[in-house]
Amino acid sequence: VGLNRPPERIEAFDISNIGGTLTVASMVAFKNGRPDRANYRRYKIKSVTGPDDFAAIAEVVHRRYSRLLQEMGILRADTTPIETEDQEKAIPEELQKLINETAARFKRGIKTRLTSFANSTQKENILPDLILIDGGKGQLNAAREELKKLGLDHIPVMALAKEFEEIYLPNQNDPVRLPHDNPALHLIQRIRDEAHRVAHTYNAQLRLKKITESILDEYPGIGEKRKHALLRKFGSVHRLAHASVEEIAAVPGISVKFATELKQFLEARFLRETRATASEQSGPVIN
Repeated sequence: VGLNRPPERIEAFDISNIGGTLTVASMVAFKNGRPDRANYRRYKIKSVTGPDDFAAIAEVVHRRYSRLLQEMGILRADTTPIETEDQEKAIPEELQKLINETAARFKRGIKTRLTSFANSTQKENILPDLILIDGGKGQLNAAREELKKLGLDHIPVMALAKEFEEIYLPNQNDPVRLPHDNPALHLIQRIRDEAHRVAHTYNAQLRLKKITESILDEYPGIGEKRKHALLRKFGSVHRLAHASVEEIAAVPGISVKFATELKQFLEARFLRETRATASEQSGPVIN
């Protein structure tokens, strides 16, 4: 991938969704081969509808590094390049040439300031030496396109596909397969697996939250009035499930009998969902 030395800092991305819904992304950071958990990030994907990992990777890579450039004082929050083909067709040739020249100077300026920043004593918000994408060629190209827009296409990037543990590199048609006992492969597998764990866990947490928000609707005879009164009192279904029968019965319109039966229902429902979520989240945690 064009590295002159072993990468000190590696950042890895993964996408998780269920049937194209509740799409989330993770970014995990490793420094000198060890997890840097203080710099892990989780993202709710905002611009993607349906199962589109390419678009999701593009969004999270853009959000991660545009934010990092803003924090480093290199990029304004309102910087928006002209991108679409329709816009390009509508722009006169001379103006388009000027725009392209300005964009090139902008990218050169970013790289100059990044070099100055890297050589300074500042250590916070430093860019990675290597970016790892969970996926194949499509995910790799989506990430590279966003890095190029931000003037960060000098950062080495690779993708690791799960099925055959194939490594996809820029400008290479065929993937690379390293021997199974290769230490470099073991490292990027650990990092990829950690990104997968974080993304999958976050997705499961959001699904559990969504399920619990609708649990009250499943209880027969609850009614809108009682439901709103209970949520006003306890704030969430989770807190309601952990309240005592006496506390539930203290809500106007709720009898002791109703409170007892509701609590039994919620405890059974939460137990089932918690077991299902725990089963999905099981897997190795990187130390």
